[in-house]
Amino acid sequence: MEEAQIKQIIERQPLHGSALLDPRCKILLLVCIGFVSYFLAGEVVSLALMLVYGLFIAFGNGGKWAVKMIVTYIIVAYLNALLRYVQVPVLSVIMSVFGVTVLKLIPIMMIGLWILRTTYMDDLMVALQRMRLPQAVTIPLLVYGAGVLGCNLERNLFHAGKDVTLLARGNWAEEIRKNGLRIKDQFSLRTSVSNIPVVTELAPNVRYDVIFVVLRYTQLDSALETLRANQTKNIVFVGNNVQARALAATLPEKNVLFAFALSAGHREADRVVSIDLKKITIGQLRGAVSNAELIGEIFGGTKYKVVYEPNMEDYLLCHAAFVMPAAFACYKTDGDLKKLRRNTVYLGRVIDANIEGYRAIRNAGHDILPKADADFESEKYRKTCLRFFKLMCATSLGKLCASDHAMNAIDEMSALNRDIKRFFDENGAAYPVWQALEAEAGRYLR
Repeated sequence: MEEAQIKQIIERQPLHGSALLDPRCKILLLVCIGFVSYFLAGEVVSLALMLVYGLFIAFGNGGKWAVKMIVTYIIVAYLNALLRYVQVPVLSVIMSVFGVTVLKLIPIMMIGLWILRTTYMDDLMVALQRMRLPQAVTIPLLVYGAGVLGCNLERNLFHAGKDVTLLARGNWAEEIRKNGLRIKDQFSLRTSVSNIPVVTELAPNVRYDVIFVVLRYTQLDSALETLRANQTKNIVFVGNNVQARALAATLPEKNVLFAFALSAGHREADRVVSIDLKKITIGQLRGAVSNAELIGEIFGGTKYKVVYEPNMEDYLLCHAAFVMPAAFACYKTDGDLKKLRRNTVYLGRVIDANIEGYRAIRNAGHDILPKADADFESEKYRKTCLRFFKLMCATSLGKLCASDHAMNAIDEMSALNRDIKRFFDENGAAYPVWQALEAEAGRYLR
């Protein structure tokens, strides 16, 4: 499925008229109609009210539905009237009671199903939360991990009206509970504050619709047993990963997806400082059942640009082949990429190492993703990468997008480097420039 198709799932159909009512008004209307239908007597009055209800929803994207339900009501009322002339002991009484019950339920069904058809799920969840209903009533999501990626994902889903909880621990969890989730966007003067729900553990009997696991590559194994014990079926691993297929195999009873979100930065004692492009690439492994509809439901109504990728294994391999040479540059300069802003020769070697990685991945039978990088050995690709790396080295983007994470997640970058080199070796690939840059990274890589 292409990106255009996933957009069709996410994009909303236009509503008009009575369909634009606040979900709380719709719920109140449904309750009132239930009481009226239950206590009202008189066939003519009931039919008149049915026509009024039908006219009301006809002005709100429900014309065809109203006609169907009114016709159904008339047919049931006619059959119920005929039963008065059929005298069969016991059966006549039973059928008469059944007919009256159905007649009382039809108006409630008509309005109830119309509400479901004309109310977006995120709007409904916000309405339920504002009515202080228990969270079990709404569709719950969990972000498992409260680093930069996890906090940005949590905030974006929360601001879109999703029922999303953040799993955080220690002092950071207490800080969020006390003062809210505070995120300072690098290119904004304001700091957003979100009073989000926070938990400190994932209990086996608490079921979410989807769990986003947003942990470092080296921390994933520690969460597997907890995920296995939990009842949630849909698990999305967000972040770096070069062993996606092996990881999915450890959770055979789950529907495992992978994602990568374009946000970066660092966490301070009381806030996150980041740059968030609100773009996420997400999907399953090649050959697995499509999750396009589920992804549409999750991100519908959010500000995310969603790229559906049905081959996340190859996407994440290619991502690692791109970011590891950049990490070598961070370690060479002790985290100060500005030292390289005029060193075109070294930046050219960073691109050479990236190309070696891509070549190894392609020769092993994998796809180069995103598709825009497929012509990675062309001069055009080299020039594009060089401009990008020069921009990073000359501005604060280098610190936010690369060195912050590389210097604070040396264990993760070391593990990624170890595992992707194992992939290269298993497939007989040569990568001399990569190895030279790795050696120059000095004491950092383990």
